[in-house]
Amino acid sequence: MKKVMCFGELLLRISPVVEEDITENPVQLYVGGAEANVATALAGWQVPVKYGTVLPDNFMARHVIEYLEQQGIDASAVQSGGDRIGVYYLDSGSDLKGNVVYDRERSSFSE
Repeated sequence: MKKVMCFGELLLRISPVVEEDITENPVQLYVGGAEANVATALAGWQVPVKYGTVLPDNFMARHVIEYLEQQGIDASAVQSGGDRIGVYYLDSGSDLKGNVVYDRERSSFSE
């Protein structure tokens, strides 16, 4: 069976919790990045999908890979390298044209 291959930088998204939902933690963390989001959507629609990116060899990257696999994404093309996962901060309720700050400098994918 054929598979769709998604390739690109995986990012961690940090967003503030909507005021009504604040309990103990004022922010939420999500696995994101355009290609990872597409891979997740395809897997949710039962389309065989493989994802390729570069992540550091650390505990956080292992959790991210486990998350991808739990979503039904073949993560066997994920390579190890570099020191950090890129991050972006997105205000709750915003679209990507609004309040977004990227912190991708020296991420594993960029190096």
